[in-house]
Amino acid sequence: MPAGTTATIQIRNDGKTPHNMHIAGQGGDYTEDFCTGTGDPCSNPNTIRAGQTATVAWQVPSSAGEVNFRCDFHPQEMTGKIKIQ
Repeated sequence: MPAGTTATIQIRNDGKTPHNMHIAGQGGDYTEDFCTGTGDPCSNPNTIRAGQTATVAWQVPSSAGEVNFRCDFHPQEMTGKIKIQ
């Protein structure tokens, strides 16, 4: 992702269980155990049921690096990093 831009991430749940996308806040920490969209960037809706789609509107930080993300329903198994350039 280009630094300092606004990104819209499209998500589709092709699985059978609910998922979401929760992007860590500044400093790499999650300020909420379960993302509600009032703190950290979060998928809208924040519960994506089987067959549903969602989006995450995110203001990409202005400096290069990596930002953590996870699914709050599966926080140990479904994690990743977004590379900012």
